[in-house]
Amino acid sequence: MIQSDDLRGARILAVDDTPENLKILRECLEPEGYNLLIATNGDGAIKVATSARPDLILLDVQMPGKDGFETCAILKSQPETADIPVIFVTALAETSALVKGFEVGGIDYIIKPFQNEEVLARVSTHLKIDFLQRRLEESNASLSDANRAIQRSSERRSAFMAGLSHEFRTPLTSIMGFTELVIRRGEGLGEKQQDNLGRVLESSKHLLELVNDILDISKMEAGKMNVDLDAVNVGALVQSCVASVKVNAAAGVDFTCEVEGDLDSIQTD
Repeated sequence: MIQSDDLRGARILAVDDTPENLKILRECLEPEGYNLLIATNGDGAIKVATSARPDLILLDVQMPGKDGFETCAILKSQPETADIPVIFVTALAETSALVKGFEVGGIDYIIKPFQNEEVLARVSTHLKIDFLQRRLEESNASLSDANRAIQRSSERRSAFMAGLSHEFRTPLTSIMGFTELVIRRGEGLGEKQQDNLGRVLESSKHLLELVNDILDISKMEAGKMNVDLDAVNVGALVQSCVASVKVNAAAGVDFTCEVEGDLDSIQTD
């Protein structure tokens, strides 16, 4: 929550061609801790606003030379002053004048002769609104930077995982190839050795599937994943899973698996 102390020191540019009005504004605002800047015409207001970048402008409408509406339009057209809130101070209370002020970029009006309480209330309110808006913009900018950093980190991680997966595939393919070759030849191998080599081959295939899954995750994160549906025999899948973990059963543990013979195939990736 914004406190009054948060607004102390705010710079307010008062623009009026009548010295008495400027004196009243000074006596009203400076005791509240505001820093008052002064300009007596439109050209002076544009010069001060461009160089000093006040937090708020109190702008008289009826001035010689550039009036308040023209001055405000110029301020809103310049990038360095476009975001400064402008409150018109005027004796014009006609609807057409009020509407014109909003059209050129003003945010509020104070009608002359003004009361100190009204001036302070409107100044405080719009300074708070501007303060909160700037804080929100800063928060949004920080969130955008954080999101970009997360995105870059995710992209690097995906690239790393994809590269690592490819590096794993090469030795796994060699292990599987040589294991299949030994099994096919079967020279000097007993039944137990054949069975063990079969488990090595199945485990290698399972590990290769895990590597492929990592690649699939990288593809999904990049939005390039395609679903490849195929018929999968559920019973054979279960038996394969059981064979890969059965060797890890502790001594004396009876590891069994029962699969119904009429299980249907399913369509899955």
